[in-house]
Amino acid sequence: MTAFVHPLARSLHVAAALGDAIVFLCPRRGLTFDAPGAALSQALFATPSQTRALLVDGARGAAVLEAAHARGLRMLPLYPDDVEPELLAVAPRLIPVTDRHDLDALFPLFWEQGLASAVLAQSDIGTLRAHLSRQIYAETPEGEICVLRFHDPRVLRRLRAVLDQDQSDQLFGDIIDSFVFEDGTGALARYVHAPESDA
Repeated sequence: MTAFVHPLARSLHVAAALGDAIVFLCPRRGLTFDAPGAALSQALFATPSQTRALLVDGARGAAVLEAAHARGLRMLPLYPDDVEPELLAVAPRLIPVTDRHDLDALFPLFWEQGLASAVLAQSDIGTLRAHLSRQIYAETPEGEICVLRFHDPRVLRRLRAVLDQDQSDQLFGDIIDSFVFEDGTGALARYVHAPESDA
């Protein structure tokens, strides 16, 4: 005997696969099930011991930063403190996230807009910030120093495709476990550190 599966359950699975949001209008209340938001929350809070944070574009992510400020969240710039004030004002921000409600409030302000990604690490937030600050500058083959915009999901998608093992090891170090970001279709993607095996 096969178990009956309600059509609503099927539609939820389809919506989760497609990255769509479903809204149910219920008597006296509305319930919103946002598949990508729920997936991001699950990815960030799956391991309680990990440090989790958002990486937000300081130049274009004003709405995200204002909402984070209103919720009393810390916002740590990734540029050195001694840079010019004009540069510091637009520096990418590392925002520690310890509460799912904070993530839920910020999520619609950055998802699918190229404004933020998330990072998971085993280290404390200070060590993570120091590591990311060291990785933010990259030298081109021509010797030009550029800013590596790894807070941008579009850049992370490219880095995941082109970095070799040594470059990936340098980006992650012994600090970062993974980056979590939007894959270009609205769904969740990960860039996970896979150290080269000794075998």
